[in-house]
Amino acid sequence: MNLVREGQKLNLIFNKGEKTVEITCVVGSVEFDRIVVELPKSFMRYIEFLASGCEVSVRVFSTAGIIAFNSIIINGGLEDVFTIEYDENAVRMEPYTESPTVEEMLELIIKDKSGKVYSAKTIEIGTKGIKFVTESKLALETIYDFTLITNEEFGNIEFTGLINSYDEVFPDEYVMSYTKISGADRQNILRFIYSVG
Repeated sequence: MNLVREGQKLNLIFNKGEKTVEITCVVGSVEFDRIVVELPKSFMRYIEFLASGCEVSVRVFSTAGIIAFNSIIINGGLEDVFTIEYDENAVRMEPYTESPTVEEMLELIIKDKSGKVYSAKTIEIGTKGIKFVTESKLALETIYDFTLITNEEFGNIEFTGLINSYDEVFPDEYVMSYTKISGADRQNILRFIYSVG
């Protein structure tokens, strides 16, 4: 899973006295524990804040959303390459206002309040909800428990959701929106979308 990729826009954020500075850069390359950053020509005015060992906040702009994390500069602005520390497990995702989605067929397990279980397959997975197909008859405007079966990397993602609508032409196709989902599971959905999108 490569959340950060070569060519993506990257902002470095740091303090210059009482002022917060944000400069726009480009991801040059991504290594196991670091990112090579292509600095803009204007970086020299901030060189004392871009030295090895300085702390920076980072925002990377991806198709799934904004990847944000805190970092330390490994190789400063006066060295041959400018690199920052990167720990993929420490990033947080901040979705754009629009909702990224991906067409993917995964197993979806649905359970109603009585404990009855229904099987389904996803058609489209998004940050606001899921479109899926099932042979079972589900009630509109009803909340169900869901388990999305992804892969070894993301595991099972659990949440509750409201059945919003079904397709009148294909009545076995439903649309649901999340009503309760943990922050970790929401992050996993974002990361899954990005990994297969």
